[in-house]
Amino acid sequence: MARVPESISFTNKLLYIPTLKEVGIPMADFGLAKSNDNIKYEVYNGYWVERGAPLLSYGFSFYSKEKPSLMDKIRGYDPEWDTDFHIKSPISGLILMLREEKTIDNSLGLQYQGCTDTVLPVILVPEDEPLPDNENFYTYNSVARTVASHFYHIPIRDYSVSRTERLRDYISKGDTALADFYSDKLKTLQNRDQSQYKEYRIEEISEKDTTLIRHIQDLRTKDINLREKLLHISRAFGTSI
Repeated sequence: MARVPESISFTNKLLYIPTLKEVGIPMADFGLAKSNDNIKYEVYNGYWVERGAPLLSYGFSFYSKEKPSLMDKIRGYDPEWDTDFHIKSPISGLILMLREEKTIDNSLGLQYQGCTDTVLPVILVPEDEPLPDNENFYTYNSVARTVASHFYHIPIRDYSVSRTERLRDYISKGDTALADFYSDKLKTLQNRDQSQYKEYRIEEISEKDTTLIRHIQDLRTKDINLREKLLHISRAFGTSI
């Protein structure tokens, strides 16, 4: 476990790493979200993260050919190139929990690249912590541009089949509703106003955060280093020990 520095005390504010949907990028599951391994396995013991440290990455695969050759079709026509985007911690703080990136309605019966793992950190903000670094928002802008530019080359498949195909090929089969659905998603990407996405959501812990409060209390029993540092939160919700 990454230890909280002795000099650190905490506010009762939480910084949320956003989903792609929350930064104006629909269809989050087109990308595979992967958590930093250390965070993934240690967060429930409390995980101190330094500003600029890696939190997670988004991986995207695309087909580059306009049309598959006969041999491509025979061997399954695998995606031909990948690109990764890395999200860093905008502050130094204590990661208290992870939440899901999954933000898509799978009612269309389609299989995307995404996963259902919890990968998005919720970070307890220290006292006197400088304003969050905004570098990640430039990364989100790059994600939006890349996905928009290669939108119809995203690999996609129906649950009923085992092989992927280009989104363009999939929606060309005559399903008007499907074509309209994806056309709307592409328009959202193309019309995305990146100036709207420059700040993180920071909220105070409230009574509705019952799971988080229980976790904070659990951390205080596990780690004497956190016992006093999190006492003010326990007291605020009547669970101090």
